[in-house]
Amino acid sequence: METTTYLRIDPEDLDDVLTKIEQSYSITFGTNDLRQVETFGQLCEAITEKIQLADVEDCTSQQAFYKLRQGIVDVLHMDRQAVRPTTELATLFPKSTRRAAVQQLEQQLGFSFRVLLPNQYITFLGFLLISVSLIALKFSTRFGLAGVIGGIGILSIGVIIKSSWQFTLHTVGELSEKLAREHYTKVRRDSCTVNKREVADQIKQVFCTDLGIPADQLKPDSLF
Repeated sequence: METTTYLRIDPEDLDDVLTKIEQSYSITFGTNDLRQVETFGQLCEAITEKIQLADVEDCTSQQAFYKLRQGIVDVLHMDRQAVRPTTELATLFPKSTRRAAVQQLEQQLGFSFRVLLPNQYITFLGFLLISVSLIALKFSTRFGLAGVIGGIGILSIGVIIKSSWQFTLHTVGELSEKLAREHYTKVRRDSCTVNKREVADQIKQVFCTDLGIPADQLKPDSLF
């Protein structure tokens, strides 16, 4: 006997995901458009129906890879044969020029994909110092403020130091999948087309990636 799956997603988190989906597919939902939606399957259907583009059967993830590969080739001036789905991003983008090169790639593609973060250890140390210092403010304003300023300084150093920026993904293929999820229409050869057969799976990947929901919980009859 199957039991009903309740997704129990925080409303604000759901709004953030829906906003990302709207941007990816160049659609906009009105205030009451999703009022009758109760299940994940109904949401996928509502999104698919909202997309008023020509329906063609081709692979968006593949097109995202080709677009990304060409962008990398143009920015890094390298042989396209050296860029494969399994190629490590850290290998293509050395730490010394990583942030600037990724920014150039974003400009080349025409959109931002937020794939870099400052060194996690530096960030952790900075936030830890700030947290401890906020507690210390109750006992000593002088030392508490000094700690907060020191924590902010550490975070600033992490942002400024070129070699501290790290990728949140590992390979070109993983980045291609991210682009297909978050910039669907922009990575397609023809932005006026859509492959409606793959939309539900793309939406599922967004929910799994952004909300940490296991794929086996995202069933058509899963309730919000």
